[in-house]
Amino acid sequence: MTKYDGPILNVSEVKTLEQNMIAAGTPAAVLMDRAGFAVAQAVADRFEGGVDDLSSFGITIFCGTGNNGGDGWVAAMYLTDVGFPVTVFSPVAPQEIPTEPARSAAMTLAASQTKANLVVAPSQEEVESALKTTRMVVDAMVGVGFNGQELSEPYASWAKAINAEHGTGRGLLTLAVDAPSGLNAQTGAAVADCVIADATITMLAYKPGVIMEENLLYCGIVGLAPLTQ
Repeated sequence: MTKYDGPILNVSEVKTLEQNMIAAGTPAAVLMDRAGFAVAQAVADRFEGGVDDLSSFGITIFCGTGNNGGDGWVAAMYLTDVGFPVTVFSPVAPQEIPTEPARSAAMTLAASQTKANLVVAPSQEEVESALKTTRMVVDAMVGVGFNGQELSEPYASWAKAINAEHGTGRGLLTLAVDAPSGLNAQTGAAVADCVIADATITMLAYKPGVIMEENLLYCGIVGLAPLTQ
């Protein structure tokens, strides 16, 4: 049994913890910024050679329309700021994202002078083509609030494409934000097209479904970002 250095909380308890942190004076946007930075750091740590190690390959971040996607937008900003080539796929334009602070994070990146490549509502052909020339995928599509029987579109198709390219053996790495998309972070149940990650960085506390030994296939190495500073 793997030992985890940090609290293990139910999803409902994590939500309460987050709400308490906000009530105590840490704005939701600050928590998202810390989460995005943690994701960017986890990506950078995979490449000991830094930007040069990526050569002509890049990082592809798949963002959903919730705050899990917001973490991905923030990570994209941090990564492009230090020179990593980043492509962001989003199902909708930044201004159409319904949740805050994710919308603000997306609009900040879109309005910035960084060289991030933003692709809104990509075709499946665009997704599959990008995956063939990327070194690392960040799965920021669906977070720990997922408890459905299947992923909705376009996330189901994106997850299939990610897993298919991951299975080619060419060395693509996948990092999941909080939990792999399609995994129930409370029960550990995974849908048919659940993203298969090499590593997961989970926020605030470990969740039961993310650290189950039988979910190693989906979650890979699990790290914790407590977001306390």
